[in-house]
Amino acid sequence: MQLGIVPKLLFYAAIALSSLFLALAVFLATRKCERVSEKRVSPRLVTVLVPVRNEPPEVLRRLAGTLRSLAEALPVEAIVVDDSSEEKAGTVRAALSGTATILHRASPRGFKPGALNDALSIAKGDVIVVIDADTELRPRVLIDMLSAIGAGYDYVQAPAVPSDSSTPVSWAYAVYEVFRNEFLLRGTAWAGTPMVSGFGYAFSKESLLRIGGWREDVLAEDAELSVRAARRGLRGALTSGKVRDLPPASLSDLRKQQQRWILGSFQALREAMRGVLRREKGSLFYSLVLAFYAGLLSNLLIGLSALSALFVGVGPSMLDVAVGTIPLNLLLIAFAFLLVRRAAEEIGLFKALVGAALGAALYNSLSLYALYALARAIAGLGGEWIVTGRVRRREKVDHLLYALTALFFAAALIAALKSALLLAGWIGGILASVLGCWALEVWGRADKVWTRKSGG
Repeated sequence: MQLGIVPKLLFYAAIALSSLFLALAVFLATRKCERVSEKRVSPRLVTVLVPVRNEPPEVLRRLAGTLRSLAEALPVEAIVVDDSSEEKAGTVRAALSGTATILHRASPRGFKPGALNDALSIAKGDVIVVIDADTELRPRVLIDMLSAIGAGYDYVQAPAVPSDSSTPVSWAYAVYEVFRNEFLLRGTAWAGTPMVSGFGYAFSKESLLRIGGWREDVLAEDAELSVRAARRGLRGALTSGKVRDLPPASLSDLRKQQQRWILGSFQALREAMRGVLRREKGSLFYSLVLAFYAGLLSNLLIGLSALSALFVGVGPSMLDVAVGTIPLNLLLIAFAFLLVRRAAEEIGLFKALVGAALGAALYNSLSLYALYALARAIAGLGGEWIVTGRVRRREKVDHLLYALTALFFAAALIAALKSALLLAGWIGGILASVLGCWALEVWGRADKVWTRKSGG
């Protein structure tokens, strides 16, 4: 093979990768799925599981209110598994005493999935509901969950919306949640096995025990549980009602959350691929869905295309760029239209546009991290359970991540300007995203966050 063909191959590989996942996203967003909204409830005890770790008092007070409202409306037992440090454990007991059974784990084996398994072992309810400390689950949404399981579903997931939309970070998070609701949840629910989304979901206890509870060696226990539910033939649904949660407190918190989502999805992808090799039901479909973050690698391929063009003296031609990018841009326009239109219904058009722009810039900044995360997942390496900050604080900036990513795309931009000018716009936009997000984290102006007002 002539070396001159390498830049073109890398370019078309990037186009193919981006186009594949954009087409999949648009396809999933246009699927119709059954949403359960019946109001029939069978008399049963419901167990609500809540893993917590070093949560601030504001979030714990919010959780206490949620648990009290559920207990007033339905027969509910709440189990809070506290993996906080010893000095924080007293704060948890003070805030939640009388509203939940508190199980403090001095040695937090298995992080969040381990906490859920320990709670499951003492749960008395026929239905197991999982929420996070900041989740607002209203009784009517819980009734929808019970209706679904009473109608024969094995599990049910509620879409989520942020309870605050006052800052650019919260707008970006709102757009991410719209993507999860309208693309991932809707699409997987159309297939009969909606993705389990970390919080705001319920399983019949019998079905959950039958598939073995939560895997403790993966970072995204929810995505892996989704794969296992599909492989074992469990049937799921979405509720029409939504739960609410607090957005990350800062851009640093949002970045770290998205890094966990990327790594966790790749870990679950590894498990789905094993199911594909065994020809297990649902594994191929979930492999495509969970591979979505691999689309970030297209940015790296474009950078490599420019760098290789510098060495061979020729890059993609005008015809290559026209043939490759016209269909890609059409898919991108369709994807952006669907995403922003739905987000605008939740938070307004201006906030949706700004949130989508910030969210896209952040994902561009994580292009190099996506390769690292994929390598870790393939190697079977896990990650640490870090609770996403939900109240204002200063977070440590990951200068190494930004510096390495900026260095790679700066080198690619120089190469593009010399030998592959048609790629300079794409690469320049990625570099601007990296530098912009880096500056926002250092500067801190994007870190103005939800602050709980007294009685608010």
